[in-house]
Amino acid sequence: MNRFIGVLAAAALSAACASAPRLSSAPALSKAKGTVTFKPTLYKGTKITLRIENLKDPEKLDPPGYSYVAWVQSERESPPQNVGALVIDPDLNGALSTTTPLHEFEFFVTAETSSDAAQPTGPPLFWIHKDRELTVTADSAKPSAALGTD
Repeated sequence: MNRFIGVLAAAALSAACASAPRLSSAPALSKAKGTVTFKPTLYKGTKITLRIENLKDPEKLDPPGYSYVAWVQSERESPPQNVGALVIDPDLNGALSTTTPLHEFEFFVTAETSSDAAQPTGPPLFWIHKDRELTVTADSAKPSAALGTD
């Protein structure tokens, strides 16, 4: 019986590692590396923490932008919501910590001419689908999506 439980635990751990979510990136930013984590909040929303290294200056992208802006979109028919602009350091590393009341959504980043853009104008540069299962619980490891690890 103990051997059976050990085999089940090993299989579950292997499946969890094999199905780690991926943050996809556009070819223009293929050298960027980073992570995004999703964590439930006390008020039944989702905390999003994004860190990306080795970004390009958004003014050098096609089309050019002024800042990298993160968006969430609950359904294809609903408009995307601007959840904040990444803070970029002199070494072109970006970071964002924000919350959304949503639990399941598309998360993506675009280059925009204004950090308070009302809707995305550029193509998605980074993206991932966050579903209800991609959360942190007290019993599991911190789920995160790796970027640029392909």
